[in-house]
Amino acid sequence: LADNAIISLKKENYVEFDDLHHVSKLQKRKIGFSRVRFLPEKDKMRIVANTKVQCMIRTGKEGQRSPFFKRVNPSLQKLHAILRKIKNENPQALGSSVFGYDDVYKKLYQFRQEIKGVPSVYIVIA
Repeated sequence: LADNAIISLKKENYVEFDDLHHVSKLQKRKIGFSRVRFLPEKDKMRIVANTKVQCMIRTGKEGQRSPFFKRVNPSLQKLHAILRKIKNENPQALGSSVFGYDDVYKKLYQFRQEIKGVPSVYIVIA
């Protein structure tokens, strides 16, 4: 399963990083990068990236500090603000996009109000 997940990551323009030769180039990047985790599901692996924390790459050399790399989230804050403004001014432009738990709650609440009178409708949230 993990091999299939890695293949699918590579198809989505992810690159497996295992060569420390590129460390200095990565430190100069304006946008950071993040590690990914694999969460097993029934017949596949879900890929989860944590963009909130700094990423550290272990050099494997004793006595040498491992470099930390920029977080992804601060790099995307301006883009996120622009998308929120577009969404607030023209909600149809971004379709059913959500930008956090509050947006998910609002969409679910709106949907619940629409189906309130319909019998035998069950919503399961996990």
